[in-house]
This record gives sequence, structure tokens and C-alpha cells, in this order.
Amino acid sequence: MLKGNYIYANNGYIVSGPTKVPFAQAGHDFFQGNGTLTGSATISTNGAITRIVYTGTYTVNPDCSGSATLTDNLGGTAHFDFFVTKSGSELAYVQTDPGYVTATFEMRRN
Repeated sequence: MLKGNYIYANNGYIVSGPTKVPFAQAGHDFFQGNGTLTGSATISTNGAITRIVYTGTYTVNPDCSGSATLTDNLGGTAHFDFFVTKSGSELAYVQTDPGYVTATFEMRRN
């Protein structure tokens, strides 16, 4: 269901106690159709720019929900729950790691 190149953009906050740090991210994912993916992104965290590449694994359930785990070249790991359209052309996801408040919409590009 998920296979091919997708683009995305998101923004949100990293929350620690009363502190909220804004961030924005834009990137692309390549879902290989076998439960693995690769991607790259540019991230602005409170105005500081970081560029990453990452690899990951994902599962899609029969009800079109799923989850993914990504590890980037800086050693960070992130977890997501997602919901994909039946055609696989679009998905929406939310990061499930503590302290992250963000949701994203992703579209397959031709």
C-alpha cells in the first residue's frame, strides 16, 4: 500500500515542562513497499537549521492504520502512528514520542 516517493512538511513544538520550542520540518520519504523506508529532511528548531537523513521500518494494518520507527544519522529515534488512504497516495501521522506536539500530512509524488 505504501510504496514510492512522498513529500511532507510539518511544524509543532518540543515541550519540556513549561517550555515550548517551535520547530518546522520539510522532507521526503521513500517507502520501499516491504516495511522499510529511507528519507531526508531539513529541520528548523527555534531557528537553528539541521539537515538529516534517516532509515526506518513501518507496518500497515488491515484498517489502514500503522506505525513507523525512524533512526537518523545523528542517532535520534522517532516513533509515529499513521493513517493511510486506501490508494496509498496520502497519509497523515502524529509523532508519539513524549514532548513532541506535531502532526503531518504526506503525499505521494509522481
